Amino acid sequence: MADHPHTVDRWDDATGENLIEQIASVRDYLDALETYRATVKRWPKDKITLRNRARRPSRSGAAFSCERPPRAVQPVLW
Repeated sequence: MADHPHTVDRWDDATGENLIEQIASVRDYLDALETYRATVKRWPKDKITLRNRARRPSRSGAAFSCERPPRAVQPVLW
């Protein structure tokens, strides 16, 4: 089984609890971050997360900008 610790996911608009699509699974953080930024540009109104396994270091929306991710990898509560 391949080890891809970073995933970029797209969530439903209604609740943000249902996964619509897993956009990418990437090993390298910088590649995952670029994929996340491109995904946010592609779907600017959708809820997009960049997760490190079970954690969510970045998410789209008012709380975070796609230009500057959070400094530490910590869980983000909805």
